[in-house]
Amino acid sequence: LTILLLLAAVLMSTQVLVQGDREKPQKAPIDFLTARMLSGNNEKRCLPSGSQCNYSTQCCTTYCRRHKCA
Repeated sequence: LTILLLLAAVLMSTQVLVQGDREKPQKAPIDFLTARMLSGNNEKRCLPSGSQCNYSTQCCTTYCRRHKCA
């Protein structure tokens, strides 16, 4: 009788774990899409080659030489 009760408890706990795992994948895409929508306006913009610049970090290319993106 003790073994049957233990077996029933194990089966019930595994069922709870399986049902809990089903909810997580459904929530993940929603969180991913929300994050993408929120970060859409925070993308770093850079200056094209030939544009006036003060720092290399402003350019899409690697360098800012003589105040122009190279």
